[in-house]
Amino acid sequence: PGELVALMGPSGAGKTTLLNVMAGRANGLVEGEVLVNGEMLQPWEMRMVVKVVPQEDILFDMLTPNEILYYTFRLFYPNMSDQVREERTREILTSLGIDHVADVKVGNALDPGLSGGQKKRASVAMELVTDPGLIFLDECTSGLDSDSAMSLVRMLKGLAASERTVVCTIHQPSFDVFALFDKLVLLDEGRVAYEGPPLAIVDHFRDCGFECPKYHNPADFIFEVMAKQKEIPGGFSFTAHWEKRHASVTKAGLEKKGVFVPNDDMASALVSSPSDSDISAMAINSSPSLPGTLQQQQDETEVWMNTSSSGQRLVRSGSHAPSAHPIVRMDSILPTGEVDLEFKSSWFWQFYVLFTRAAYMTITDKKQLRSRVILSLIVGVFYGLVYFQLADDQQEAQDRVSVIFSCLLFSSMNLLMQTVLLFPVERAVITREFSNGTYYVGAYYLSRIIGAIIFQFFYAIVFVTVVYWMAGLYPSAYRFFVFYLGIALMGSIAVCLGVLLGAWIPSVTLVPSLVSPILMPLIVLSGFLIRPENIPIWFKPIYYISFITYGLQLLVTSQFRDLYLGDCCPLTSICPLGPSFCTDESFAECFGNVSTIPFKLQNFTKTCVDGNSMLRYYGYEDTRLYVSGSILSGMLLVIMIAGGLVMY
Repeated sequence: PGELVALMGPSGAGKTTLLNVMAGRANGLVEGEVLVNGEMLQPWEMRMVVKVVPQEDILFDMLTPNEILYYTFRLFYPNMSDQVREERTREILTSLGIDHVADVKVGNALDPGLSGGQKKRASVAMELVTDPGLIFLDECTSGLDSDSAMSLVRMLKGLAASERTVVCTIHQPSFDVFALFDKLVLLDEGRVAYEGPPLAIVDHFRDCGFECPKYHNPADFIFEVMAKQKEIPGGFSFTAHWEKRHASVTKAGLEKKGVFVPNDDMASALVSSPSDSDISAMAINSSPSLPGTLQQQQDETEVWMNTSSSGQRLVRSGSHAPSAHPIVRMDSILPTGEVDLEFKSSWFWQFYVLFTRAAYMTITDKKQLRSRVILSLIVGVFYGLVYFQLADDQQEAQDRVSVIFSCLLFSSMNLLMQTVLLFPVERAVITREFSNGTYYVGAYYLSRIIGAIIFQFFYAIVFVTVVYWMAGLYPSAYRFFVFYLGIALMGSIAVCLGVLLGAWIPSVTLVPSLVSPILMPLIVLSGFLIRPENIPIWFKPIYYISFITYGLQLLVTSQFRDLYLGDCCPLTSICPLGPSFCTDESFAECFGNVSTIPFKLQNFTKTCVDGNSMLRYYGYEDTRLYVSGSILSGMLLVIMIAGGLVMY
């Protein structure tokens, strides 16, 4: 603790990979082990120990630094009083130098807020809430000007001075920034090329035959030299030189110099300077009681990086054993030497806090809230004008089905595309917060879904109220409520499906190419564009799994059941014995006083289409509203569960 360590190296050297390995976040095959206080932790346990600040400034645009810390404190410390929380928040923001912008929103490219350096400090502030002993930063100065970079690294050095271990990757810093670091680990192709004080690397390169010009930035010089040597076939290998120097150091060789170590690996780790006198000065103990002394020292544990021909591996050592590659010291995490691997708040509390945060961000994002309400009004008015006051006759019966289908498509496609395009942006924040042990991913997922569904019900009432009465649909409060509930239920399914696809699809650019092929069969085979009995047998399963199918069944049935169409005259019921026995009075009920025989014969067999006939045409005559509603609710639940599994 108390050291600011820099991981440097050319692009592709393995800086971020090493950082992820130490943080327990590396993908693929990882050999060796990372020990915390003598224990090897699982990746999910490392999230509770190490706080990582990613290269990108991953924060919610609509929150201010004050609000970010407010919700973070509530997630970690549910029983903390408001006064203590406000004091801690003020202390953190002041120590990072962003207290003057505490109430400025983070912002984005379209709505600017904090500057790049201020966003980076806000990211660090978020991780200081739990007072961690380990802080890792990836490319901490990327995208910052020289003044902002210097200010940020000074702030990190101040954090390290307060008994924290701060490790950050950095690419070609200025000399002033370079000199601020306490330790430098230089990587090349995934292997160590140097470890030690940053300014001492000039002497190391001189020993390798490369003299740094006077007044030249050492950080720039080492990258220039390493790049040139790679271009030369059989060029100088800095990693091979470093490993060769370490390979000659053995347990027996060091013991002759009075340096007692438990094994050869530890012997190699002791070489932190070129001179043998420095190695001798690091003698742990020359007395016969060395084994007992070493045993006592194992309570204080550090993580070491040891290099060999097979690459890097992490081993454990006593705290008094100097290392060639000390990356982080873990004994300051807890005074007792134990690591707290439990969440500090319950799942339900996390759900509550995350739900209130989601609701707050939705309400304060007035541009998005306003645009969605206006869109619902505009589309509702447009549909209302197109299908304005549909007549209760046979000619416009099909138009009633069309307006229902159009409303279903708008409520589904609009919310689906909005969610699936926005969620990948949220996913970066979720990944960061979950990886740093802020909350259970299930608590976030459920709060996000429920919050979106609640606001979706609000958008639906705006849309349905406009289009329902303008189009002249069935004038009944009960049927209006069923129509609204059906539209809202379809929108809820679309939201959940959008989250599922957004979590599953890796990139926003792939959304249009993948979402359309998924939705098109569900729309085409829903029973509107082609009658159910005409769907080929091999496509029938799609008809039965399409949520649009059951939404159409629910709304069409609610609107057409027992609907009387004014120009429908059931002559077969009025004159059951045929046209010859149908009196003029009977015809007059349907067609006025026209009573010619040809007219009677022509219209007697005319098909009478009423609401129930339309239901028979679409195969909905046996549909029950509660059945269709239950199926849609079941689909909503299944998609929610599937989305949760994808999130994990």
